[in-house]
Amino acid sequence: MTGESFHVSQTPARFMAEPDVLYDLDAAASLAGATRRAFLFYCKWGLIRPVELRPWGVWRFTEEAIRTARLGEELRARLGVSLAAVRLILSLMQEVEELRRRVEALERGWARPG
Repeated sequence: MTGESFHVSQTPARFMAEPDVLYDLDAAASLAGATRRAFLFYCKWGLIRPVELRPWGVWRFTEEAIRTARLGEELRARLGVSLAAVRLILSLMQEVEELRRRVEALERGWARPG
């Protein structure tokens, strides 16, 4: 042993969250390459939403939440932007995606005969 410790956040990027699986905060943050604090900021800002398991009020996170947080962490690492800038970027990306869905729905409606 060289005295080095292995942290789950050092897990290779190819290790992906699985669809239809819910992850606790520590596992979700680790899979996203984020600290617990950063991951909780994404929740606080509404960029990711936990699934609350009742009656205990325990939070779990989906693959989509992990993917969003991972994107935020990649923006921070590659572009050196702050968490506040990540919040703005991710919010704008979500808004663009919503607008894209609306346009596609409108186009489908116009394509219908009669």
